[in-house]
Amino acid sequence: MQMTILSSLKNTQLLDSACSRTEVRQRFLDGISAEMSIALADGSRLAILLVDLQDFTEINREIGYDSADEVLLNVQQLLSSTIKRASLIGRLGDNAFGLIIPELKSTALIQIAMGRIRERLHEPTMIDGKKISLKCHFGLALFPEMMLDDGGLLLKAETALLDSKRNPSEMTTHAPVPCSKKHEDWTIEKHLKQALDANDLEFHYQPKIDIARRKPTGIEALVRWNSAELGDVFPDEFIPIAEKSSLINSITALGIKTALREKSDLDNFFEPLTMSINISSSDIYDKHLLDKLNSAMAIWGIDPQQVTLEITEGVIVGNAKLAIQQLELLRSYGIKISIDDFGTGFSSLSYFKTLPADELKIDKSFILNMHESSGDMFLVEHVISLAHKFNLQVVAEGVENAKTLSLLESMGCDIAQGYHFSRPVPKDQLLEWLNNFEVAKYWI
Repeated sequence: MQMTILSSLKNTQLLDSACSRTEVRQRFLDGISAEMSIALADGSRLAILLVDLQDFTEINREIGYDSADEVLLNVQQLLSSTIKRASLIGRLGDNAFGLIIPELKSTALIQIAMGRIRERLHEPTMIDGKKISLKCHFGLALFPEMMLDDGGLLLKAETALLDSKRNPSEMTTHAPVPCSKKHEDWTIEKHLKQALDANDLEFHYQPKIDIARRKPTGIEALVRWNSAELGDVFPDEFIPIAEKSSLINSITALGIKTALREKSDLDNFFEPLTMSINISSSDIYDKHLLDKLNSAMAIWGIDPQQVTLEITEGVIVGNAKLAIQQLELLRSYGIKISIDDFGTGFSSLSYFKTLPADELKIDKSFILNMHESSGDMFLVEHVISLAHKFNLQVVAEGVENAKTLSLLESMGCDIAQGYHFSRPVPKDQLLEWLNNFEVAKYWI
């Protein structure tokens, strides 16, 4: 069977639509199997995303089968150009496509991907003088959350797609995603609620270093949970569960109060540092978010310009117009906005010129691999240059050695954050670190 190889950040294989459905499906299953082996070897995550065009029978009747086939070919090319991280794309049914997306950093990125696909498909296209606008349903399965073979994983995605078709709204429905770590979702949610009620969550802080001035300039608050019943539960495990419920808003409210109170304590012993607090997409749409911030800032005497809210690309997927309005409102009070984990999503830097933001954080996966990957090196340097053109301050996460720090300095990066300086630590340990900070320990 012939394949078309497209140039992109990561080569995408397009399965030849001229092949039989059986051949395409088998090649797609082979692709899943190969990516599963890689994911198991390097501990990464894999997504199988199905895209089914809505009401395509009506489009067939309206424009004819030949023109409809042209539309389907265009859709396959559109998917490839939109989701550059997909390793394989194939037409699995009459109007259904499958994408294999390896090295997935976060499930939030899939939401971004689906939003982008929906937007691109909805853009009107002229076919034989007729304007065509498409809608779609999605089905999703994740590995290793679903520890299945290739056929089982595809079946889960197909089941999710059927669930989505039964949903009369445009919202997507995913296949159930069981917890891949130590505990079931319901167990974590139950104990997390108890932990919030008992005020058992803690916050650790990781310093952010101004590279040009060679001194600490800010800190990031990161939630930690040591459960008496479950032991250490990692944020990657409980935050996604909290985001599916109202618990994430409670965690954010606790984070705002705790981080700003402890910043106030630190300010008594060390020059004021900016405090970065992570918020989720649901927090952006929380009408009480600004009240929570204003209340905590007033109580602890914090200047809004010393508060930064870190968001990911996913915050604008649900309602871009409202999200931007909310971010602009927050910034009008002096609060800074940071785009976190840049580089792991599916959008370009130019996408963020529409977002009211002050800071961009390059994901640590690119920083860690700069010395081994010329592609990552180019991306980091390019992002820093373009971000500065958009008047964005650039933070590099994952700085683990002096060589990386020196390289970032030569690129003009503004802020460094990573284990080279300090792991996230409790407030008292952070204060000790701040008081003992010496440039000679970190710069060669």
